[in-house]
Amino acid sequence: MGKIEDLIGKKPKPTVVSKDKIEMGGAFSCQTCNKVVSEAEYNRQEYFVFWTCPDGHISKVSLG
Repeated sequence: MGKIEDLIGKKPKPTVVSKDKIEMGGAFSCQTCNKVVSEAEYNRQEYFVFWTCPDGHISKVSLG
């Protein structure tokens, strides 16, 4: 599980919007190893958010 110290004091990545996706900052926990990453992408066409942890695991949440 991620450490709270890893989240304190970090500024989130600014949100970047394009036609196909939205890149966003925040705290996203890996669904496999629970490591926390600070950025994710929202796929605007297929309605899901996904992120990749440092170990290469891809986490995905469907919004539609």
